Amino acid sequence: MSDPAHDAAEQSSSGERRVAWTLLSNHGAVLLCVAAQPDIRTREIAARTELSERAVWGILADLTEAGCITRIRHGRCNRYEVHDDALRRSHGGAYHSVGQLVRSFASPPAGSEPAQTGSALAQPSGIGA
Repeated sequence: MSDPAHDAAEQSSSGERRVAWTLLSNHGAVLLCVAAQPDIRTREIAARTELSERAVWGILADLTEAGCITRIRHGRCNRYEVHDDALRRSHGGAYHSVGQLVRSFASPPAGSEPAQTGSALAQPSGIGA
């Protein structure tokens, strides 16, 4: 079944087919899922970000190796701790903390009303690509 919203995103104004893009990288999308729900399961992250579970595992390993998160084992489950003070370089070369990224997506801009009840971060459905 075709999704008109998705199909429209891939159609340019000149009628050419274009690859759809998202604002966040896959790593950013996974990080926001973990920040919103530290005990989230890999399967749920995969569903929310539209990535495979294998890709999510790789991204979680990258984020752990970079010092952005720590995985804490609780029996058969994992819990993730986000390190707000970890620094990441942006495309422009400036450094920003992980906490700055998470906060910028977790709260609405000053003077605006949230679109839904609760934070958009609480339901980051389809935010990766």
